[in-house]
Amino acid sequence: MTTTLPSAAPVALQRIDRFVGRTMNWFYDHMRFVPRHRPVVICDVLENRAEFPELDAILLDPARLGPRIWNRLNKTSLFPPDASRLRRLQAKVFHSHLGYVATEDRRLVHSLDLPWVVSYYGADVYLLGRDPVWVRNYQWVFKRASKVLSLGPAMSAGLEAIGCPAEKIVIHPLGVDAVALRNQPRVRAPGEPLRILFAGTFREKKGARYLIEAAHVLKTRGVPLTLTLVGDAAGRPGDQQTKEEIFSPCWPSTDSNPCARSTSGSASRSSSTSDSRRMSSSSPASPPRMGMPKGPPP
Repeated sequence: MTTTLPSAAPVALQRIDRFVGRTMNWFYDHMRFVPRHRPVVICDVLENRAEFPELDAILLDPARLGPRIWNRLNKTSLFPPDASRLRRLQAKVFHSHLGYVATEDRRLVHSLDLPWVVSYYGADVYLLGRDPVWVRNYQWVFKRASKVLSLGPAMSAGLEAIGCPAEKIVIHPLGVDAVALRNQPRVRAPGEPLRILFAGTFREKKGARYLIEAAHVLKTRGVPLTLTLVGDAAGRPGDQQTKEEIFSPCWPSTDSNPCARSTSGSASRSSSTSDSRRMSSSSPASPPRMGMPKGPPP
């Protein structure tokens, strides 16, 4: 259930670039359960609101003529009508989500003059933290932010290693509404294959490689199984390579050795494809090798 807060609850401004991207629906749930404060999302792109109708959101499209002209003349403060609109909310805190988004929030930080919290979630540390240009960009964030949130001890250590003061780091794990997740106990009948489903972005960190390797191990031990992979690349460097490696012809398809591949239209606004691959444990094969994506996210 969503926690319902009175309209008089203090406002917490929540900043992210896209709201709500379909692969970012975890952020939507993250915001729905913010206690004590009323989250108001500030974004550059507002989409899929029919599917994700809750929460107040403000679109500050940087492509508008007024902000474009203002930003050319002023490097430190927000377009005045936007600043006035946000100040009227009388927010108590400003929270930027994703490190690479925070680096673009200088005008918001200066104009709002609120305690600033920045959350890191993964690639913004493990991937961008290896790039000297991004590490330099992060130094202003680390210096100006009141608190920097990480998902766990390993990420906290990664943030410290690239210059974030340890006293500013707070571990804040992502939660899940376990009550709302329906489940049904399943018992595999004798002779029935073990059915495994992967549904997600075809990205190196999602671990499809290890799932395929695990299926290969089970196969060599005589476990009958069916592995189905459903998802697509999402535009970040390395995604397409990972997708191609997942779909590489490592398990040839024959009548007695099914390895089906199908493509259907995705429901996303970008009209990308959603690919699925179905494999049987009777397939001979060594698992595909996958590489690390390189470069910053778009």
